Amino acid sequence: MTKYVLDAKVVETWMSFFKFIIDKSLGPELESVTQDQNEINQRAKSVFWLNKKACGKILVHFMRIYVKPKPLPTDQYLGVTQLFLQNYAIPFLESFVQILFKKKQEYVPVKVIYFAMKYVYRALSFPDLEKLLSVHLETLLFDLLIPSMFLTVEDNDNWSTNPIEFIRKEADLLERPNNLQSVAKDYLVTICSSTYCAPDGELFLIKFMKYAAHVLTHGVDPRTNVQTDLIMKEALMHIIGNLKEYILENEYLRQNMEFLLDQYVIPECKNQVGFLRYRACWLFGRYGGLNYHNSQIVKNAVENLYNCLQDSEFPVRVNAGIAMYRILRQPEVKDYLKPVLAKILETYLSLIDQMDSDELVQSLEGFISQFEDDIHPYAVAIIENLARTFEKAQTQEQNDDASDAEGEEDERTFAADECLSAIARIIKCNLAKETLAHIENIVAPIIQYTLSEQGMDYIISGLNILIGILYHSEVISEKMWSFFPELNYIIAGKPEELIQNNFSHFSEEKKALMRQQATGWGYEFVDNIIPAFQNYIQKGRHVLFAARDNYFNLTYIEVLFRSIDRIFEIFHNSKVSTEAVFVSLLFICLLENFPQQINEIIPHILDKVIANLQYNDRDLKKILMETVSYLKRYIFNNY
Repeated sequence: MTKYVLDAKVVETWMSFFKFIIDKSLGPELESVTQDQNEINQRAKSVFWLNKKACGKILVHFMRIYVKPKPLPTDQYLGVTQLFLQNYAIPFLESFVQILFKKKQEYVPVKVIYFAMKYVYRALSFPDLEKLLSVHLETLLFDLLIPSMFLTVEDNDNWSTNPIEFIRKEADLLERPNNLQSVAKDYLVTICSSTYCAPDGELFLIKFMKYAAHVLTHGVDPRTNVQTDLIMKEALMHIIGNLKEYILENEYLRQNMEFLLDQYVIPECKNQVGFLRYRACWLFGRYGGLNYHNSQIVKNAVENLYNCLQDSEFPVRVNAGIAMYRILRQPEVKDYLKPVLAKILETYLSLIDQMDSDELVQSLEGFISQFEDDIHPYAVAIIENLARTFEKAQTQEQNDDASDAEGEEDERTFAADECLSAIARIIKCNLAKETLAHIENIVAPIIQYTLSEQGMDYIISGLNILIGILYHSEVISEKMWSFFPELNYIIAGKPEELIQNNFSHFSEEKKALMRQQATGWGYEFVDNIIPAFQNYIQKGRHVLFAARDNYFNLTYIEVLFRSIDRIFEIFHNSKVSTEAVFVSLLFICLLENFPQQINEIIPHILDKVIANLQYNDRDLKKILMETVSYLKRYIFNNY
């Protein structure tokens, strides 16, 4: 393959051209400060600003592809890296830093700021550039990075007109292209999470936290003595949440976080401004696992979060719901919330119904886990709601087209899968027999869907639901038995000699199974299916030997041994010993649970053992001989 080599002369020409465009003054008509949004929109479309933005974008991508902090001697772009670092990296760094500093006194479009900040952020990876940049870090932190975290006009519009989009954009902050907050967040975390120090020798993390504490306490910027506004307060709370990992690693800051949350965060849950209530809930949720020494603080937080759960603003309710779950790990919280559990669950279901959010469903699942002894009266209603949410997500997924945002599709998929996880969690709560029977009718279509090729993305969650029902059922219902042959066909495929039969009388669901691959399409899920088989065997009564598959008229035991044959086949191809372990588990389970059918089972088992002992595989022989040894002990002890 021919390697493309950048010519040094070409690089020099283009770099000189870019430098000229980036440094060129545009005059007061395009650079004077303005608050007029129409004027800002017009300027952003100016070809001169667009050229600056394009040069910044090209340089950022050029550095990412061609310029490495520690290139190997064999790197095909080593010459380009050396050329750029020696001749251009520092001049461009000076140009971009100047653009960032100009932002305070002059107008600069957001996209130009974005690429300038991206370049300056990337410069931290290069020792020589980092050294030059270090003298500017404090100014960049307080004059550029913190203001870059401010809520925007677009955020305000979304809050009022499309609150779900507001929440989704913040959740997908790192996925949003050309977003100033995303690069500002990365930059803040980088300089506050390492050994970077201000000129006075103080760690930037400590300096920032002292600054934030002063602003939150006095409402005044200590660097300028200028009164601050609520936007600054919201941004500082946002940054403190993003720095949680590093704050809790610092003993001094960790010891003071309880006081800070009590004095400056919890009270904001009652702020008249929705943004502040939203951010206060989010921030307390971030620190929900803190080891609180004052139980009154936890009680105050729970009361405020519960009130915010009933808030008039949708984003506030969402963050309150997520934070409520995260604070559940505090030992006293459960007693506070038990009297209002019904209302909390109702609110969660309402939020989930309005928005696809895996965090919300995880929070609901957390409540179910913590209150599993109290969840029984609400189990059916919750599962009905979760089932509707899952089915709605599938309908939306089928209607998706290429214009849909990929992030939204992923969020919908994650949220749908979390719905199934929450259903499985509820089923594990040892529900009453009548309740479980009702739930079977609700989840049967979902299980059917997850066991199809179309729904295979959710098969593990569907299997967890099925296994939960099988485990907690005293007698397996006919509805749940109907999935047994399908599990086997997922592993072993359909009998080729019978595949040509006429199935015109079958339901559409059964016809769909026939249209799937003749070979087992889901063998990779065998380890998830084995527990279901064990439950079927343990509670199979006479069904396993008497019932016949509606597709091919095979007895269920014949169908099961087809799967066992397939597992052996896969083992001989893969040589993974766990495959043979699965067979041993099934053999032992059959022997233990069908003493009356022992004469039917033993020949089947011995046939498989003898047929597979011929293979010269130590692990397989060991497992098979252990099966024979168990079989011998079983017969000796019982007959």
